[in-house]
Amino acid sequence: MTSLLKSFESDEVKEQEKTELKYGVTELSNLDDIKRVLKGTGDKIALIAGSELSFAFDETMQYSVSLQKDLFSEGADFSEALKTILSQDAVFIFYDTKPFIRLFGFRGKYFDLSLAYHLANGCVTPKGLSHVLEAEGLPYSPCSMIVLYKRYQEKIKEMSLDRLVYDIEFPLVKVLADMESRGVSVDIKVLDELSKKYDKMINETALKIYALAKERFNIASPRQLGEILYDKMGLKRGKKTKTGYSVDEEALSNLKGEHEIIDEILKWRHLSKLQGTYVTGLRPLVKEGKLHTEFNQVVTATGRLSSVNPNLQNLPARSAEAAEIKKAFIGSQGGVLISADYSQIELRLLAHFSEDERLIEAYKTSEDIHAITASAVFKVPLDKVTSQMRRDAKAVNFGIIYGISGYGLSQNIGMPVSKAKEFIEAYFEMYPKVKTFMDNCVKKARDTGYAITLFGRKRALPDINSSNAQRRNAAERMAMNTPLQGSAAEIVKIAMLSIEERLKDFKSKMILQVHDELIVDAAKEEADEVIKILVEEMSNAAKLKVPLVVNYTVAENWGLLK
Repeated sequence: MTSLLKSFESDEVKEQEKTELKYGVTELSNLDDIKRVLKGTGDKIALIAGSELSFAFDETMQYSVSLQKDLFSEGADFSEALKTILSQDAVFIFYDTKPFIRLFGFRGKYFDLSLAYHLANGCVTPKGLSHVLEAEGLPYSPCSMIVLYKRYQEKIKEMSLDRLVYDIEFPLVKVLADMESRGVSVDIKVLDELSKKYDKMINETALKIYALAKERFNIASPRQLGEILYDKMGLKRGKKTKTGYSVDEEALSNLKGEHEIIDEILKWRHLSKLQGTYVTGLRPLVKEGKLHTEFNQVVTATGRLSSVNPNLQNLPARSAEAAEIKKAFIGSQGGVLISADYSQIELRLLAHFSEDERLIEAYKTSEDIHAITASAVFKVPLDKVTSQMRRDAKAVNFGIIYGISGYGLSQNIGMPVSKAKEFIEAYFEMYPKVKTFMDNCVKKARDTGYAITLFGRKRALPDINSSNAQRRNAAERMAMNTPLQGSAAEIVKIAMLSIEERLKDFKSKMILQVHDELIVDAAKEEADEVIKILVEEMSNAAKLKVPLVVNYTVAENWGLLK
């Protein structure tokens, strides 16, 4: 009942917050009308360009442009009308700025409402202009966008987001738009060869599955697969779903070792996904030898960029198959690709934030952090650390960043939970200030309701005080990880802004960003200078208590980049 009362109270608050906005509407039917209205405009223009074209200079008047539907109807041509409006010397208020830069060559000043909404509301993902206006209690109109512009200017100031918004996220919009326009060159022949190879491998794997099951069936059908595994073969059932027992990735992974058919099914799925998403799936997206992925700044809560159409960040980083697919991405006009990425940036940020002397010293003296951790958790001298010990310690180091539990670590490195807990305890004994930092992250999040990054990004954590243990624990892990992952993302963005500026007179251009890695399509004669710029700007993107180290490689295609 208490929860219900709270929901009613919040509904009443939303109702009261609705803004009564009274504005007139003026119809414009030709370019002369538009030019006349634009004369003597103010210092800002809010613009909606979709199925309709409308703009406003203030909260009182909306100008709607009657658009030409075909060659014979009256009304302004969409492209000409838009270019005329965009040529004004004003701050443009857009919901999504990139299309105006990419499609219409816009190079003016802008305020992006989708980004402002995202950053001022705890990094939630907006679902479109109409959703944002509705959430703010405003009607769908460019006049409402003027209201939001003023409202969010104040909110950004109150939340101390000025530097993040105006110096990092807003300028990055133009950089990303230009990267999208450039695209990455793709060798179609490589994709075609891979398609044939994967077809063969998928078919061979399917035949093995049929032989093991002693019948043919639709491997892609969860119902049929469940019948084979659970009813016919009698394997241990997992969780129940609406259509039967689960055959998802987790359920099958739990069955590994029970029967050899499981490994073949997982292999078949893996190959089918690679084929469908990254081989035949990429083919129709390649236009005139180029693939133009789209980067998004408002999808992830941590501040990392995401990419769609296609999602190039989802390729498995270290798999042999991913390397084969990446070979299709090449330098344009016979040039090379240069990849530069940060070495252990999140662990370095952990050293910076925690101020743990031992961790800081290890990074300042370029020691092998995984070997040092292995020595501590396995209680052996440094020279007795084996490669397996180092791998396990690496899992501990990176697991700590994500607030890993004893159970989670035990699953990752295949050891009893009790032993994994001992590992984590030994880690915190070695780096006691890391434990203090992690605990403080959770405490601050409980007090404020959000986690905060190096540059002030505030990620809302509504479940941090939840009575549901599972949701609360997940929010606690986010509270520990967000300052590290979010700050790393911001440092990469700062580097991108500097690199783009320094390469403006070069033939070589930045074309891809994948997590901590930046890729430049470089002219061979400029490669040495480009490497120097990448290392300089990435190393100096932020001043931390430990050095930022950058690794780079040069190759003819992405698959050969290490």
